[in-house]
Amino acid sequence: MKKNIPSVINAWCMYDWANSVHALVIVSSIFPVYFSATALSASGTPDVDFFGTPIKSSVLFSYTVSVSFLITALLIPICTAIADFTGKKKRFMQFFCYTGAISCMLLYFFTKETLISAVFLFGISLVGWSGSIVFYDSYLPEIATEDRFDRYSARGFSLGYLGSVLLLLFNLSMILAPQFYGITQKSLPARISFFTVGLWWILFAQIPFYFLPSGNAGRERGGQLDFPWVRGVAESVWPVA
Repeated sequence: MKKNIPSVINAWCMYDWANSVHALVIVSSIFPVYFSATALSASGTPDVDFFGTPIKSSVLFSYTVSVSFLITALLIPICTAIADFTGKKKRFMQFFCYTGAISCMLLYFFTKETLISAVFLFGISLVGWSGSIVFYDSYLPEIATEDRFDRYSARGFSLGYLGSVLLLLFNLSMILAPQFYGITQKSLPARISFFTVGLWWILFAQIPFYFLPSGNAGRERGGQLDFPWVRGVAESVWPVA
């Protein structure tokens, strides 16, 4: 494949614009504050009941992040091996992207009564985000020459920063001035912000999904893998013609 094609490079950079809102809104700013304010016991203390086990909400938040990244670390080596063998890299990237984005959208229903499901959705969103990033990053050597890696990575980071800040400012405006949007329910602006993250992520991800190659590098090499068990798993999931 020809490298350094402007349309492909710009589309690749747009995935940073699409997914960085998760890191800023869900992981770093609005969701943690909302989580702390919502994950409370009946008496108003931060000690919540999680499947019969009392635990502080801050600890539960940290454990969720840790377990999510552990799951990702276990999944990614297998997924990348299968993707390399079958040439379905974009399919895996889409799967993780949509999984993470839909999980964010479902956080709209996060209330005190739905704490347990919200914890799982938050964890799944982290798996989706980190998993999609792995496949996103792996595209760079296929679409760009090595001497331009830094330039294109910096462009993607800049777009991600700009896009995430724009959506954060919009969401903060809802939280700080809900009456301007006709919102009267106190928790609604924050929950809408979680939905907008997923919607933003899915919509702008369509640009890289349209322009990026499917990822047939593994098939072009004849699908030769070093580990027979990986080949067996790959063929059982996506048989190669």
